[in-house]
Amino acid sequence: MDDGTDSLEAVLGRTADAVRRPEPVDPARLVSVRVEASESERYAYGKGPQDPISCARHATWRFYYEDAELHSEVEYIDGQLHGVSRVWYPDGQIWAEENYVRGKRQGPWTNWHEDGSLKRRGEMKDDQYEGHWFFRNADGSWYEAEMVRGLTHGITRYFGPTGYHFATARWEHGSRLWQYIRRPDFSWWREQWDGGSEPVSAAPAERAPCPCCGYLTLVVNLPAENRDWTCPVCRWVMDNAQNHDSRAAGPNPLTLEQARRSFEESSAANPGDSRVRTPHEEELLE
Repeated sequence: MDDGTDSLEAVLGRTADAVRRPEPVDPARLVSVRVEASESERYAYGKGPQDPISCARHATWRFYYEDAELHSEVEYIDGQLHGVSRVWYPDGQIWAEENYVRGKRQGPWTNWHEDGSLKRRGEMKDDQYEGHWFFRNADGSWYEAEMVRGLTHGITRYFGPTGYHFATARWEHGSRLWQYIRRPDFSWWREQWDGGSEPVSAAPAERAPCPCCGYLTLVVNLPAENRDWTCPVCRWVMDNAQNHDSRAAGPNPLTLEQARRSFEESSAANPGDSRVRTPHEEELLE
């Protein structure tokens, strides 16, 4: 990305394999404490540590599951979390790598799913999400969001498990204002939101004609950096390297030739081919 954030490949590449359970530290600085599972869970989610063994903790502490497997390793200064904290699942997979400054979450913050895949990654500031964040669900779908003081603010992009871009939304201070979403039939719709959990209205998005097949399939008023100009009828693809963002979608010479050939041949030989679909009524030119 041009804004200095990590590329998707870099983000996805840092799996749980990159963070293993540590080797023993200097015994002079280590305090080992066995905690109950409920206490471990409270600690792991940052709700403690306010358990019966609390004291003015200092230096490196390790917490263990009941089967003696390491649960977490944390640093304290004068009873406050300070430095890097790591938490592991019972099977040894890393669950979280967190940074604290005098008891507050501050700096890089990363969580993983139990299978070792990345769950979320970003920066914390004064105990709140701040800046660019990456979130991935258990099914592999994911989204990228801008955060301000713990709230979603700005453009958020949503992707399916295979990296398929299916929605772009605008948020302000935690409330969604509008969203362009691609439905299962590949048509784009604009939804208007008022901050609730459901859109208040929806209508087909404003479109331009595809240079290949001529149908009104290309969404034209998405933010330039979030445009996904792919025609669902003939599969023509906008190439930003050949087309300037300041003008309407124009033909990419090579891509256009290939798309026309594929469209004509596939439509004639295989009417039910999944690579192309019949245009909808609202996509027909008047």
